[in-house]
Amino acid sequence: MEMQEIFAEAIAVEPARGIERRRSRRFPCKGDAEGLFHQPDILFRGEVRDMSLTGCLVLTRAQLRVQVLAHVELRFLVNNNHYRTLARVIDIRKGQGVGMEFMHPDAQTKASFLGLIQTLHRMSPQTPVEVHSV
Repeated sequence: MEMQEIFAEAIAVEPARGIERRRSRRFPCKGDAEGLFHQPDILFRGEVRDMSLTGCLVLTRAQLRVQVLAHVELRFLVNNNHYRTLARVIDIRKGQGVGMEFMHPDAQTKASFLGLIQTLHRMSPQTPVEVHSV
């Protein structure tokens, strides 16, 4: 898989709210995720719907009272590997989910996410990868 495929393949779709702004291709996956906002302290659980190298969508029924750009500690388990990263809220869909952008604090975390995305790419468009909370 070429890195160009991950970054350049922003899907040319016009969602209900306007032009697609994703910077990298999303790959389907499903499973559990857990997030912790620190100000205010809010823990939520949801289902990861898709992921890219730069972010993900977590479906949740929780009525999150947070602001766009709020930071969240996000944890999940994929293919028996634990992932944890700082993310920020990009989109809030009340009662539906939260779009998040990953904020990779170091090269090791970014490299582990690249490995995950390469795995998802190899599996796409087959059955979504199972993702479970930590």
